[in-house]
Amino acid sequence: MEKSNSEALSKSRSSRSCIRTGYHLYMSEFRSIAKRSWIAAIAYGLCFSTLATILVIYYPRLNLSVFVNPQSIGTVVSDYIMIFAITLAAIIAGAIAELILYAQGLNVGKWRTAKAFLSTLLVALPLTIVTFGIGAFLTLPLMQSLFSYLYNPERKYWKNLWPSYKKGFKHWGKWFVVILITTIVSGVLSGIILLPANVLCLANVQANMGVLFDDPIGMPSYSIPMTAFVMFIAGIIQGYIRLSILYVYYVTYESNEKDIVY
Repeated sequence: MEKSNSEALSKSRSSRSCIRTGYHLYMSEFRSIAKRSWIAAIAYGLCFSTLATILVIYYPRLNLSVFVNPQSIGTVVSDYIMIFAITLAAIIAGAIAELILYAQGLNVGKWRTAKAFLSTLLVALPLTIVTFGIGAFLTLPLMQSLFSYLYNPERKYWKNLWPSYKKGFKHWGKWFVVILITTIVSGVLSGIILLPANVLCLANVQANMGVLFDDPIGMPSYSIPMTAFVMFIAGIIQGYIRLSILYVYYVTYESNEKDIVY
């Protein structure tokens, strides 16, 4: 985000105002966001497509062939190893592409974005695992620390972590509402926009299940490229949906820098 936007948004807001303003800011800047992040979005879409196509088509077919003919396990081990390697590469490359998408979408440095998200994850995971449900609630103010580090280049992440976390904790209720609502909104949008991809997944699963009852596979010869293309588009859309959430979090962070609610 531009510095002028930061200054304009730097006032205390209610959680509802943060959500409304964040989505409005995202939509108003979407053209410039897409212009600077489309390459990363395509890269993420390719990784998402590769991973989804493998999970939807190739893994089930390999498992099915072994289930139908247990003696074939020896001949498909190399296929399992190859697919596992491709899956792992797609996950790693997809994570990198997603971080670059966030960095370019938020208009901040790539390395700083990677450090912010990975460091926050490093703090959140142990806290959540050790304290179970309570830990998940305690991690909410970490979003304040993440954005405080992202938009203040002079700050060090670990030195800034506790002071910014305390400020975020003072606004825990706001963070809870914002994260809850944006999660619901993104879930609904994903369910609607990605419906064709979900239908295609179910069709592939149903086709593979039918083989167990000696039915033909039932999928046309172009099912694999069609699945890959649909998943590619779905991945791009999913990336931009998640990026919209970060804009709401950004506005929430800015509003928490003030103490008076209008």
